[in-house]
This record gives sequence, C-alpha cells and structure tokens, in this order.
Amino acid sequence: MKIRILLFSWVILCGKQVMSQNSLSLMPFPQKLEQFQGTIAISKNSTVKYIGKRTELIDHAIERFVNRANQLSAVKLKPINTQQSALIQIQKVSKEILGINNAEAYSIQIDTTIRIEAISDIGILYALETLNQLEQRNSIGIQFPKLKIIDWPTYSWRGMMVDVARHFIPMDVMKRNVDAMAAVKYNTLHIHIADDEGFRIESKQYPKLYLNGSNGKYYTQKEMIDFVQYCKERGIEVYAEFDLPGHSQSWFAGYPSLAAEKKNYQPGPRFKIEGDKPVNLMSLMQMMNTTATPTMDVSMEETYQFLDNLSKEMKPLFSKSFMHMGLDENNGVAWKNNPSIEKFMKDKGFQSTHELQNYFAERFSKIIEKNGMIPMAWEESFHKGLNKNIVIQVWKPSLMGPTISIDTITNNGNKVIASRGFYLDVFMPAYYHYLNADFIKVNSNNQFLGGEAAIWTELVDEHNFERRVWPRAAVIAERLWSSSTLQDVDDMYTRLNNINDYLDRIGLKHISNNKNQDIKEVLSVITPLKGYKKIMALMTKPTSSQTSTFLQISDTIPVDANAKWIFRADVKKYLQDPSFENANNIKEQLAQWKSLHSKTLSIIELNSIRKHIENLSAISEGVLSYLETRDESLKTKLLQKINASKLPQAETDLAILDEMEAIITGKLKNLDLSVPMF
Repeated sequence: MKIRILLFSWVILCGKQVMSQNSLSLMPFPQKLEQFQGTIAISKNSTVKYIGKRTELIDHAIERFVNRANQLSAVKLKPINTQQSALIQIQKVSKEILGINNAEAYSIQIDTTIRIEAISDIGILYALETLNQLEQRNSIGIQFPKLKIIDWPTYSWRGMMVDVARHFIPMDVMKRNVDAMAAVKYNTLHIHIADDEGFRIESKQYPKLYLNGSNGKYYTQKEMIDFVQYCKERGIEVYAEFDLPGHSQSWFAGYPSLAAEKKNYQPGPRFKIEGDKPVNLMSLMQMMNTTATPTMDVSMEETYQFLDNLSKEMKPLFSKSFMHMGLDENNGVAWKNNPSIEKFMKDKGFQSTHELQNYFAERFSKIIEKNGMIPMAWEESFHKGLNKNIVIQVWKPSLMGPTISIDTITNNGNKVIASRGFYLDVFMPAYYHYLNADFIKVNSNNQFLGGEAAIWTELVDEHNFERRVWPRAAVIAERLWSSSTLQDVDDMYTRLNNINDYLDRIGLKHISNNKNQDIKEVLSVITPLKGYKKIMALMTKPTSSQTSTFLQISDTIPVDANAKWIFRADVKKYLQDPSFENANNIKEQLAQWKSLHSKTLSIIELNSIRKHIENLSAISEGVLSYLETRDESLKTKLLQKINASKLPQAETDLAILDEMEAIITGKLKNLDLSVPMF
C-alpha cells in the first residue's frame, strides 16, 4: 500500500440503454442490449456447435460453459462437431459483419436458437461468460431470455493487481480468483511478487532470493508457468512487479551486497516500532521520512547486471510482455548514508536522491526493454524527461492532495493505466469504486489504456483474500468495460447481489458458511472501518504486537453490508410513497432487528460488537414507536441515539444509521464518497 505519500498528504443520472438494466443482472452490463418477450429452454437434446476452425482457447471456453450449465441442471447440454444444427451456434465473423471495430467485441442473439458471433477467440470467450450469467434456473432446468446483445469493452487494459509479497496467496486461491476475474471480463493480472516481506518466485540463477527471502512461501517456476497457462485459457494475461529500488528487504536476505547499507537482512516490514506502546501519527511520519529503509545500491554496475540476468530469467514465466519496476516510496536516506553512493552522485552531478532515482529508472527500464518487455512504474516515478516507453500507473486519489494528472503524463508521451479509486484494500463500499470520479472524468485516448483494481495484503491473507476482493472487484470490472454513463447505484447493487451468488456457484469461496441465521443477520449490517483507519491502526502498533492472522470480525466481514442496500431501497420507496405496503416492509425489518439483542446474548463470538447489536435493537424499537406516534420528543432522542451509535466497535461500523435517520427526518443523505484517513 502506498502509505508514505498518503501521510504527507494528510498535514447522476444513468445513461440511456436500449433497455433498463433492471431487467437483467449482468455485470459488466453490455454496451447495447435489447430484450424481447419469452425465453428459450435447454432440453435433453440441446447441443452446442462451433462453426469454423477450432482453437485451444475456444475449446476450453466451450468446455467451461457446458460444464457450468450442466452443473445447474439435470438436462445435459452436449457439444457436437457434426453438420447438424445446434441450439447454440458459435462462429467467428469479420468486423464488417459484426459492425464493431474492436477485437474483443461479440454479439449474442437469442430467439428460437442462440447465436454467438465474434471477431476473435477472446470475443467468443466473453460471449460465453455473458451467456453463463444469463442462465435462469428453474425446477425443470435452464432457460435463457430472448434478447440481442452487441458488446465491446470501453478500455483495453482491464486488470487486477494482487500483492502476494506481504502475505502469500496460494495457487488454489489465485486460480479461484482468476475464474472470478474471467467471469466479469478482466484480461490482465498484475502480480506484485516481491517486496520487503517476501520474494515469492523461484529463481534458478539467484536461488537465495527465494530460499532466504520467502520464509518458505513462494511459487516454483513450474507452478507459475502452469498458472499462467490457466489464466491464458481464461483470456487473462499475467505480468510481474519487482518493486525497486526500495521495497527490497527480502532481496538482501540472500544478497546483502546489493543493499545500500551493508548488513544482515531478513524479510519483514520496512519500519520497526520498538517498545510496547503504539506511536502517534507524527512519529510514524517522521520515521518514514528519516529512517534508512532497505534500498538497493543503484551506483554499482553489479546491480544492473543482476537485474539484467533476473529479467531474462523471469520473462518466459509470464505471458504479458511487461515488467513493473515499482519505483515508489523510497526516501533516499540509505543512499545519503553511504559515502560511495554520495561520491557517485557527486561524480554524476546529481543534486538530490530524486535524480539518482531517475537515473535508476532509466537504467532499469532500458534493461527491461533490451530483454523484450515494456517497463512500468508507479506515478511517483514520473518526471519530465522520463523514458517515454514506461507505462505509468497512477493511484493517488485527488482527495488526498496534489496528484500528477493523467493528461500531464500522456502529454509527456507516456501511456497510463489508472488505479485511482480502485484500491480494494481501503475498505470502501462498491459504490465508491462505481462512482469513481477520478476515472469517469478521464477522456479516453490512445495513451490512456484503462485501469487496474488493486489489493494490497498488509491486512489480507489466504483466509480472507476472496472476501476482501469480491464481489466489489466486479464493479471495477464493469467500470473498465461498460459505458461511463452507467451510474445508477441502486441498480448496480441489485445486479451485484446476483453476481455475488453467481460467483459463489462457480466456485469462489467468499460467502460465509456460517449456519447461524442470527449471526448472519447481525453481520449483514456491520462493516469494517472505511478508508485507511485499519491500516493506520496496524502500522502504529509495536512491531512485536502486529498481527499476522486476520480472524477478527472486522477482518472477515464483507466491506459492503448486504442488508444495508436492501433496507436503503425500501427506505427510498417509503420516502417517495409512504403507503401501507411500503411502510410495512420497513416495519417488518425493524421488528427483526429489534429482537436481535435478546436473541444473540449467548453468542460469544459477537461480544466484541455487542454495543452495535444493542444500539441496533434499541434504535429499531424507537423508530417503530416513532412511526406509530410521530412523537417529537422521541424523534429528538432517536437522532441523538443514532449519532451516538456512530462510534466504532472493534474496528467496525453499524452500517444502516443514515437509513434509520432518514425514516425519522424524511430525507436520505447522499452517499459519502470521502475516504477517511485516520
């Protein structure tokens, strides 16, 4: 996570579609969709046929589609290769026939048969993923709505950055994540594979990188090659990030001669807080600014030979011809403390460590280019005169202070991808990513490629990874694929709930398997603290007491409280039309919440958020009374109670307080798009 810069930064109308999105729960929503009356069912004799020259990608895509369909129904869909007609017919066509000049475009026509057309193999893959989402299950089997879709992505780069260095993510979890990515049409996986805490890939040329720098948790080259093939079959290309010249402590555990400060190293966090008490934020800021953090010695020619050899070795393991250099969060102190580096700077005429960093960026990027790849770097690396072949990844939101504009970067000749507003580890609800103003306002041009969702893993491990990423990542996938005019939050949440269930059906393990209905009901209105509060709380703790497992309620609950959005929709209906039916929907939910405190008193695992449950029950009881009496004195007391209930408990918030307040005041507050820092 980009913390250092954040600390220094501290001192709608939905577009028109051919049909309403409410009709179908697709995500990403297609560019053009027209729905007709009726459905078409899969019968016991239904078949799938590809017309044309078959490829491995198409074969795998059809196989996955058929397997998913057959898992849902006793009526089995069957692929055929004969001349006979089929219920589902798939073929590639020219861009002139399809009418869309985009290699990823496709069309689906469902009437008496299902016909898929696409310009490329990847377009067929996307069409089949859409068709899987269109399946409607019933007691008999599967049916599809009659419709016509013409679809293509708005942006060509639709990625997800996964940090496997801070906490290692095993291959089975990574593969489930890739299946989910494919389902919502991501096409790029960026693996942050090396950082202070771990070097997570086998190197045969420099084995001490992973043997000494991974604590035994790493991917073998064979595992990575197999995984990259798994991704490729699902339309996803993979590239790696080796974050330098800082973020490199794990490198020095095996090769300390590469470090600017010559000493013994072990993989672990860059900053160590001694003692047994947390530090304040100002102390943390000072530490980040003045501590000689593990940093590569970029004055030695041996460093560049090492990076040249490693880059050559790593290139064949990944499928996307890019390599991310990092180039972020280096305070330069370790360089200043090294006399030989100081002399090197003087000899080169460098006035600051920023210029030395720029020198490293130029040297490393040229090595990557020489070895047949395109270099990438985080936005902190950008400066006028930067190698124009480096793709810049912007991440810092405008609300956190001055940023480098995308226009500034593209005007310098560099291509850009955006992660601003797409950080999944910041605990912001899905609507924040969906209404991402930093992204929606960007004017699309050839230099602006698209974006990446990002999940940093300081507060994530293999046990809560899927719950932290999904289903919110589907919303970012839609933002990267669909029209920017889609900004209807209520409709988005309706579709997201269905996609959430769909992702569960295809194998993602992000939905709690807790069987206790009362626990589920409580947790459906509780969320982790928004913004950077949780990570700041972790970073200011003594290093010895920083947790390495994430088993608390705030670690395991979804970032979006599902019940909040259902309740919010009911409250909106009630405020627009306080009919008996709409009022009764509100009252039924309040009655359930009113009883939760007494029903859950014996459940020990809820003790840390007991105050939330007490407040929820008390407020629900009060609002029920107010709806009957309209007592003004009760209204005043309730508003005071609601305000007092905003106090966090065990790093969690009670998520439905704005909706409770709206029932009393008659006005629902706008969604909050601010990101709490501390």
